[in-house]
Order: sequence, then C-alpha cells, then structure tokens
Amino acid sequence: MYDFVCADSSISLTKAEKEALHYLMQGDTQAQAAVRLGISERSVNRRLESVRRKTKCKSTIETVVFVLQNRLI
Repeated sequence: MYDFVCADSSISLTKAEKEALHYLMQGDTQAQAAVRLGISERSVNRRLESVRRKTKCKSTIETVVFVLQNRLI
C-alpha cells in the first residue's frame, strides 16, 4: 500500500484544476471531462499536468489518491 500523504500544506489547486479532477473522480475519462467542461481534451490534460507537477505525482490515479488523502478538494 502506498502512502501519498503530503507534509507540504502549501499546495493549493485552482478552480479549473479542481473541476477537471472532479469529473475524473466520478469515473469520467479526460475526453468526457472535456465535453462536460466545454473545453478541449488538451486543456483537461494541461490542468492535470499542472496538478501532477504541484503534487509530484507520476500518474492520474496517484494524483487523485493524493488529492483525496490530502483533502485538496
């Protein structure tokens, strides 16, 4: 079992990043999240890349777990 809890409480997510994560956590693909948000799939990917950089996560799944464990949204 991996523990993704962060000691750095200074991480904050933008509204746009939170919106993209919200749909992924509901089970949508990036393409489905893009349709729901009315943006391109590339824009969704950029938002997720930004979150991965902030959290130092390597995958979308790891990022979602990290965000949930650290109550970032």
